[in-house]
Amino acid sequence: MIKRIKNVNLFLYYALAVFVYTYSGVVGKYPDYNANALLTYFFVSACAAVFAFAVSVFFTSDFENGNKIKKIFPVLLFAFCALYTASDVCFFAYSIRLFDDYYSQTWCMAFSAGAALLCGAHLARRGKNAVTSFCILSSALFAAWTFFGLFAFFTAENALSVSSPLSLLEKTRFSGIIKDILYLNADLAVLAFVLSKNESKERRQTLKKAIPAGVFAFIAVSGINVLKNLLLFGDKLSDDAQNPNFTAIRMIPLFDLPEICVIVSAFACIIKICVSACAALFAIKEIKKEKYNDKKTTAVFVSLSALLLLFSQSAIFGYAQIISAVVCAALCFAIKRENG
Repeated sequence: MIKRIKNVNLFLYYALAVFVYTYSGVVGKYPDYNANALLTYFFVSACAAVFAFAVSVFFTSDFENGNKIKKIFPVLLFAFCALYTASDVCFFAYSIRLFDDYYSQTWCMAFSAGAALLCGAHLARRGKNAVTSFCILSSALFAAWTFFGLFAFFTAENALSVSSPLSLLEKTRFSGIIKDILYLNADLAVLAFVLSKNESKERRQTLKKAIPAGVFAFIAVSGINVLKNLLLFGDKLSDDAQNPNFTAIRMIPLFDLPEICVIVSAFACIIKICVSACAALFAIKEIKKEKYNDKKTTAVFVSLSALLLLFSQSAIFGYAQIISAVVCAALCFAIKRENG
């Protein structure tokens, strides 16, 4: 009986961590509606469900080729995790300008970016338990943010009608849907890599069930958010808004504070950073073994991420988050396959 309760608690722990991590992508950088919110949601959700099952099976399995890892894979993972971190920090720093003119000052953006980067790196250095615990802690904040966002209906005079996805088919930006699928789904492999690392077979079997459960919870809550935004703003305004979720919560008089949006965005950014940083540190530890030094490795990761931030003004950097997420996912698959 006690063992069963422990397994249930572990399942809920993993599932909640997976949900918070995937949902942080919606909170921090909501994907475009691509002129067809329902169709975008359908494709993203379908791909998320399929990918979640694939990831859960792969990263909880054992492979025969143990201890034959190629050193180039961990090094590349370290570099692309730093690029992913830099792009996420960059977006967070620039996005807070939308909340208030005060946050558009250069020193404020630089301080916010530095604080998020250091917090995420510190959690990663503390280990996997610190990373997952921060995700669990953030769940209360995200739950409150989502729940109170529904109160925007009290300030709206009438709910708008929701258009059929087929009626908006000609305006749909399918290239944007592909980008959203990659943005929201690819880095799930990085989280699975971190959660399954050095775990017992019993725990990995629990994780195998928890990953799809967490992703399905993400799909359900995201669907509520999409429907809420369409009823509040309609198809066009929902598509044009930078982040309709933040717009909805600021429609509530008591929540019309830019600080709320900044705090929620900061938590979402730190969650992404700490997971990618943890994966990078795990990768280097694989090849350094007893020579591994967590302080030096973390310092190198922070320095490399900060250096990459200097290129944030270049046009190609806008795609850095998607490209790095896909490459990191591929490298996590490769490392898991090689390392058994």
